Amino acid sequence: MTTFRCKKEVITLLAMACCTGLSSAFATDETLEEIIVSGVKDPRSGSLISGSASRLVSPANSAAPLLSVGELVGRLPGAASNGQGGLFQSYSLRGFGRSRIRTEISGVPIISDRRAGNSLSFLPHTFIETIRADMGPASSLYGSGAMGGVLSASLREPEQTALHLQLGSAGNSRGFGFETRLTNQTAITASLKSANNSRAADNEPLNTGFRQSALYARNTQTIGDLLINAEVIAGLGRDLGKSSSRFPANRISTYPHDEHVIINLRAMNQRGMFAQAYVHDQDWASRTDRIGDRQNLSSYQSQTYGALFSHQYSDETSENRWGIELTTRTNVDIAELERPLQGEATLIGLVNSGNERVSGVFADRMWFFSNTSLRAGTRLDRSQVSNEGSSRTETKLNGQVQIDTRLPNDWLIAGELGTAYRLPTLSELHFSGQTPRGTIRGNSLLAPEETIGSQVTLSRQSDNLEFELSVFYNRVENYIERMRAEDGSLTYQNLRSGRIWGFDGEVSLGGTNQIKQRIKWQWQRGKADNGEFLDDLPPPEVSYTGTWHSVYFSVAVDLAYRFKRSDHGPSEVPLGSSFIGGARITWDLSPHWSASLAVSNGFDRTYRVSADEDAPLANERAAHLSLRWTP
Repeated sequence: MTTFRCKKEVITLLAMACCTGLSSAFATDETLEEIIVSGVKDPRSGSLISGSASRLVSPANSAAPLLSVGELVGRLPGAASNGQGGLFQSYSLRGFGRSRIRTEISGVPIISDRRAGNSLSFLPHTFIETIRADMGPASSLYGSGAMGGVLSASLREPEQTALHLQLGSAGNSRGFGFETRLTNQTAITASLKSANNSRAADNEPLNTGFRQSALYARNTQTIGDLLINAEVIAGLGRDLGKSSSRFPANRISTYPHDEHVIINLRAMNQRGMFAQAYVHDQDWASRTDRIGDRQNLSSYQSQTYGALFSHQYSDETSENRWGIELTTRTNVDIAELERPLQGEATLIGLVNSGNERVSGVFADRMWFFSNTSLRAGTRLDRSQVSNEGSSRTETKLNGQVQIDTRLPNDWLIAGELGTAYRLPTLSELHFSGQTPRGTIRGNSLLAPEETIGSQVTLSRQSDNLEFELSVFYNRVENYIERMRAEDGSLTYQNLRSGRIWGFDGEVSLGGTNQIKQRIKWQWQRGKADNGEFLDDLPPPEVSYTGTWHSVYFSVAVDLAYRFKRSDHGPSEVPLGSSFIGGARITWDLSPHWSASLAVSNGFDRTYRVSADEDAPLANERAAHLSLRWTP
């Protein structure tokens, strides 16, 4: 284990040295400063997937303090917190959760074997510029694992040197941040955070303590007309609590370490060529103490490698794109050590040198007419999952069609129809052992999930008004659901089929430069053919965000009403209604100092963070103080 961690530290240092060396070599290029602003991003993002239902959220626009990236995602229309709470808070998009959503950081897919889904727990929200959610079937461009959409995090590039200090009353949280530009080409951001366990509004203890450090380095260069971007992201977590309703009487779950290193290289030119190569090395472990029974220690390691090449070009009547993508996750090792109160410890190998490979060729074309555009795309995908001689392979062809029509008075209506699929993950097929959630057994006979999705969106944009309303319907075949067996353990089964439908949207009122307001709403339902409700569907919710700016200070408020929901999936419980609120005031103390004071759960309500049967209660009302210094 020590050797493996040292290897990751060496990789990080070498990559940072490479970035710094490149910046020195090209420091005299006078065109760099103008180009850096544009950045380099995956050209698929927001342009060829469900463009009418692509939504953005930024930490800078949030009034209530953020305790995790998952909470930030939950503030998007159509998205919601999912699974258990704490720093590992996961999320769902229109009822699709866990491995049905492709999660990316700067175009790098974040793939893990956490049954609750990806949480981006190692990425501080202070590193994030925006999170973009492209909802709806996206397999026509992204392949397996994107049947519920794509969630993309874009990272901030600091413009100047700044120091940040954060203090919070919930769990006595504290944080320190630093950001600077070393040169016109190179920027670095660092974060240190920690917290003790906190409490809910009814004084119930919550397992939310953690220690975390993270580093982000970015370098941008030009060679001729080629723009090259290099990024290194390193995250190190220690003693991260996995919050659960079973804490502390029955179960105490902790991640002793959670380590991630991402190296990402992207390049593009003015002729529409785009290339990307990346590696993501992750190493984490969980410890679950079952009070009065036993202790289970699980370890996880894997490396993800990937490459993407695409070409975009256009003429007078159309826009065209094609690309090739390969993602490989190798050396997936999951082992477990069980220590009973009496007797000897038992070591169990759950996944040994497992592998996942996804390769695909995609193409897309958009035709332009007078007031209408027509878009069609397809992807031929091949996926393979293997573990200890057992292998599963699938080849799928998926497609997507969208038509947009512009109406009078700046209104736009868009309709979309697409297909998608998902090959079962290594964990769903082969994992059998103890987790913080309990005993889970894989099912090697699971069939791939397939879906046909449709949506219609009505939108309007003007100087002072942005409006969007989307109605969607998805039909899922062989839906993989986690079910509880007679012995109390959890396993995975294919439901015959299921349906997910609903609507969501938002309206933003600019009013004046001083006042901005936004209202968002969502309503979702999902059932299997046998009449059972599906997991991962949030209750209906309406929320309001208002901000007021003056020369020296600003005030922001978040209000949300979550409606009661009695129906629930097989691994969930009913939810009561709740009125949730938060607020923030920010002011400039001097030319170099600024401060903000905020409150979360301002009404001090007792409510579950999600419908998951093990979901904890939300944090009690808490105050948060932030200070920022710039030279």
